[in-house]
Amino acid sequence: MSVDAKPTNPEQPNGETIVRFTFRVRDNISGYLGGAIILRDPQGIDHFVHAPYADSYLVFPRGDPTRWEEHTVVHVLPPGSAPGTWGVSNMRLADRAQNSVHHDFTEVIHFIVD
Repeated sequence: MSVDAKPTNPEQPNGETIVRFTFRVRDNISGYLGGAIILRDPQGIDHFVHAPYADSYLVFPRGDPTRWEEHTVVHVLPPGSAPGTWGVSNMRLADRAQNSVHHDFTEVIHFIVD
């Protein structure tokens, strides 16, 4: 996973920040369905970010679910978001058979909000 964060107004930052998450997934047969990313702000408060998959409405996945596929989720932190170092606390991914995997990134992935 990689994270890129940029303020919407670098000259006069107000906390509004565009955060881009990029990650890769694959599955053994049923295919990726969607997930969630939990951000932790500098005050220790967790924030939920939905990681939907465009084809989640399909019964069967398009293409080969066993091949790595890159996904990008863009989330905008609202004006007034706490300044300082934010972190990706954890991420949960699910497949179409309702199997899921949980990745804990506490103290691993951080980004700064001006």
